[in-house]
Amino acid sequence: MLKEFGSKAGLCEILHKSAKDREVLRDVFFAQYGEMKGPGHQRRRMSLLLLLECVGRARKAGTALDNRSFNDICYYGALLSDEDRPKLSTVKLPAALQDIQERWRIFFTQWYFAVALQSLLVACVRQIRDRRGGVNREQLMRLLNVPGLNARFRECSGQDLPRDFFDMTARETLTVCGVTFKGGVVQPLPIDAPLSERQLQEQLVDGEANEAAGVVLAAMLLYQVAVQHEQRVPAALNNWYERHIQNRYADLALPVVLEFLRAEFGDNWLDRSNAQILDRLIWRFVIRQHQTMSYERGFGGGAPLFHVDGTTVIGTDTDFTDPQARNSRFWNALQILADLNLIVFDLEEGYQRTPEGDVWLADELARAGGP
Repeated sequence: MLKEFGSKAGLCEILHKSAKDREVLRDVFFAQYGEMKGPGHQRRRMSLLLLLECVGRARKAGTALDNRSFNDICYYGALLSDEDRPKLSTVKLPAALQDIQERWRIFFTQWYFAVALQSLLVACVRQIRDRRGGVNREQLMRLLNVPGLNARFRECSGQDLPRDFFDMTARETLTVCGVTFKGGVVQPLPIDAPLSERQLQEQLVDGEANEAAGVVLAAMLLYQVAVQHEQRVPAALNNWYERHIQNRYADLALPVVLEFLRAEFGDNWLDRSNAQILDRLIWRFVIRQHQTMSYERGFGGGAPLFHVDGTTVIGTDTDFTDPQARNSRFWNALQILADLNLIVFDLEEGYQRTPEGDVWLADELARAGGP
């Protein structure tokens, strides 16, 4: 097949108006050849179709498709317009795209989870870095309860914590966010709630991870994605997620964290204090995890932020202030669609489908929805 493809396709000419090889490349990227029936090829195909669909949905909702709006569609099934007073739009995707939407929702669950843990890392490094003698485990937890924590949380959220954050339980913390439980079932927050996952992530990335209340916002984000994961994700897709975990000690993934919390505290871990939960999580998934990753990087890798000696953490001269998680796949996929002349980019309007893109999407969805 590659020999046949090479005889027909020249990548250097793909953007020309009359490029004859564009159709061949479309067939390759959208797995149209009989040899491309494997799961990886088909998921790439469905991801590209999902993005094509989302380009149109974002424009209809009054916003442009970017990583944030793609996240919103996959995670919340909703969009907020770019107006001064954002308008909320519900997004219901075609049935053929719902499976790939759920897979991307797991990706963005992991993305939120990564921001939460990296924000806790930011908070720890801030306390460790200037203490040349190092800090022990108990001292680190006391240092994270910084003066002004409650005042900063009030300033960035408009709410008061009912009592000392570290004495509160995880369940009480979720209640402050607005999360409720009905018959043991979590009622997730809407996209525009002040302390939804989306808003917490944006605050942390925009600088709150480096402020006194960063540990509070990070814990709120972590708890929300944790309690909703098993409830929202079908068992088959959760198994798919878990199959990507190669090493349950070295790989950071939400199923591993949930397994750890239950092993430490039982099924009622939400009723333990933030001090207890964060002490275990930070030591296992921030401090020890960073040590593991530093060893794995070896020579030529990034400089470690600290060293661990028993129960003492000793800082280095390296700082860490940006908890943002990356999604390079999104922009690469958009570039593929643009190169195939299925979407175009406008400086004022953002991405929009071409007439060819409209036809291709309709034809492919009809084919995907068939028997």
